[in-house]
Amino acid sequence: MNEHTSKKFDAELEGIRTRVLQMGGMVELQIVKAMEGLGGGDLLLIDQVIENDNRVNLLEIELDEACNQVIAKRQPTAVDLRMVSTVQKTITDLERIGDEAKKIAKGARRIHEHGNGALPRSADVRHVAEVAVGMLRQALDCFARLDAETAAEVIRTDAERAQPSSAFASIASGIPMNASGRASSRHCRSARLSMPGSTSTGTAPALNSANISRKNSGPGRTITTVRTPRPMPQAAS
Repeated sequence: MNEHTSKKFDAELEGIRTRVLQMGGMVELQIVKAMEGLGGGDLLLIDQVIENDNRVNLLEIELDEACNQVIAKRQPTAVDLRMVSTVQKTITDLERIGDEAKKIAKGARRIHEHGNGALPRSADVRHVAEVAVGMLRQALDCFARLDAETAAEVIRTDAERAQPSSAFASIASGIPMNASGRASSRHCRSARLSMPGSTSTGTAPALNSANISRKNSGPGRTITTVRTPRPMPQAAS
């Protein structure tokens, strides 16, 4: 692979990673809006979440096709192949989390259309949602930074909360939002394996963080997340 082709390949991979982070930000916002609709009964917001699920699904299809094109045309190896494989697993998980947000929105619509705005254990439901969104946010930040240490922490946290004896497990039992937390853990595990020097049991080297900025705007804590992917290390030629 000559230098020109190599640079073009690197640009393609970075473009795919950037779009994955955009998809992640969209899914994160879907969960937040679904929970706002559940708590506040805003039917317009609820319908927006349901309609936007099609955008999430479309992004997953486009990114999967982009990955297949990279594999067919570029035949990536080593670090690059692990990254493409991680992206394909990640977008599948993100699409599933988006489905969970849509389910929450549909449930919220049923509750509020029938005039029953009282949500059982509402404080507990909000707590589970905040934990799930926090884990997803951490997982996406790990992917942007290629931060194996934090990825391992998210996986450990998920394992602890999945224990039947934990308070979190007793609260989350039967609540769809728990699926988001589980999916983000799988995302982190895939991301950790894609990093140079990482194995399923070994410890990955420490990596520098990327620029990540967040801001709150608009009514009801609308989140805008900007994640800048950390440059991938170059594979040995």
